Amino acid sequence: MLVAGFISIRPDHDPLINDVRKATSTGKWVLIVHTDTSNKADQAQQLMEPFATSTTATL
Repeated sequence: MLVAGFISIRPDHDPLINDVRKATSTGKWVLIVHTDTSNKADQAQQLMEPFATSTTATL
């Protein structure tokens, strides 16, 4: 169990979690998009950027 817990630690998610907390505490909405390829992630970011206050990406 200790190994499984160590593997599940994702330090790259910390900025995302902090941004979500900050946005929701100020009454803003948050949209999280999970894609299976980096190409789709890039497309999603391009679609959202004109309407978003900010965008954040993780690995």
